[in-house]
Amino acid sequence: MSTQHAAAPPHKATPTPQGWLQGAFEVDLHASRLYIISKHARRDAHPAKAHINALYPATQGRFLAATSWGLLSSEDQGRSWTPCAGDALALDPLVVLHTPRQLLAFSPSGLHASQDAGRSWEPLSRSRHDAPPWARAEDAAIQDEHLAFIAGGDLWWADLARPHLPKHIAWTRKPYITSILPLPRGFLLGTRSGALLHVPAPDDVQAVGQLPGPVEALASWRGHTLALTRGCLWTLHPHRDPALLPTPWLGHQARLLVARDTALLYNHQDAWIGDDANWWRVEGFPHKTSHVALQAGTLLTTDQKHIHTLQLADLLRCGTLHRATHP
Repeated sequence: MSTQHAAAPPHKATPTPQGWLQGAFEVDLHASRLYIISKHARRDAHPAKAHINALYPATQGRFLAATSWGLLSSEDQGRSWTPCAGDALALDPLVVLHTPRQLLAFSPSGLHASQDAGRSWEPLSRSRHDAPPWARAEDAAIQDEHLAFIAGGDLWWADLARPHLPKHIAWTRKPYITSILPLPRGFLLGTRSGALLHVPAPDDVQAVGQLPGPVEALASWRGHTLALTRGCLWTLHPHRDPALLPTPWLGHQARLLVARDTALLYNHQDAWIGDDANWWRVEGFPHKTSHVALQAGTLLTTDQKHIHTLQLADLLRCGTLHRATHP
C-alpha cells in the first residue's frame, strides 16, 4: 500500500466533531468514476486530490476506501461515498478483517474496531511505540475465538475478545510467513520458501506441503483450498501433493481475490473471473489498476485517481466477459 500522503488540509477548514474531514470533502461521481477533492476557501485555488490507498469490502453492498485524508464508506456499491465517523480521520488501514461481532482495522495509527459495519471507528489500542505489530500487518484471519495475523513475516496470535493483546509466536526455525487461511482447526500458513504449515495451536506447527515458489495468497473457494505462487494457482489437498489448476497466466504480479463463489485473478492491467471449469476475461478492466475489492458480484478498482465500479452480472449479460480459450 502506498504511504504517500496528500498535502495538509487548508487551514481555513471549519473544525467539526470528527475533524475537518466532514466538511472538507467533495465527492463527484461522473461517468462511473469517483473524484475526491478538497474544498478550498479560496475559489481560485486548485483542488488537491486525496490519494486512494486501498479498497475493502465491508458488508453486503458496503465498501470502504482508505485515502490519505481518511476513511470513506459507500452503502450503494460505490455510487456515492461519505466520510466515516469516529476515529477515522487518521485511519489508513493496511488490513480490514471481518469478525462475527465487528470489523477490525490494522493501521499504523493503531488497532481500530467498528460495530456498525464500517460507518464509525473507535481505537482499541493506539501505537505508543516505534513498531507495534498492527502497524506492519500484511494478512489476518480468525478461527473460532482466535485471531492470527502476519506482521513482517512473523505470526501474532490473540483471543478474539482481546485483539489488542497479541502474542508473538516464536519458533526454533523461523519461517517467513506470507499468507494465512483459517481451517476447521487452526490456521494454514504460506511462506516465502513455498512451505505450507498447519498451526492447530500457537505451540504446534506441522509441515503439510511444498510449492515451487513463495506463497502469495491462500483462499477457500467452492470447497477447494487455493494457493497462488508465481502467477499460478494450485489446489491443496490434505493427503495429496498440490495440483496445478489450469488458469490464464498473468505473470508474477498476479493477485487473487475470492468472494463467495467468485474467484478473481488480476494484475495491474488485466483480470479474469473463474468458476469450477471456466475463466472469463473482464473486458474494460482499467489499466494501471492499483487496488481492487470484490463483493457479491460488484468489482471496484482504483487507479489512484478514480474508483471504477463494474457489475459482473451486467458484464456477463452484455457479453463483455470473454471465455478463455484455455480453461
